[in-house]
Amino acid sequence: RSLSQQKSFETLTTVFDPAFCFDYIRSGVEAIIEDEVTSRFEAEELK
Repeated sequence: RSLSQQKSFETLTTVFDPAFCFDYIRSGVEAIIEDEVTSRFEAEELK
């Protein structure tokens, strides 16, 4: 990696925290679970 790539990666790892995404991920998963089409199937059929 070049120096600029290394510095960019270091900045990303110090600034970005995956915990910031958890609310969005949870909302998306809940929307899929509560979806009208998905709720018509049994869990076994969705595998």
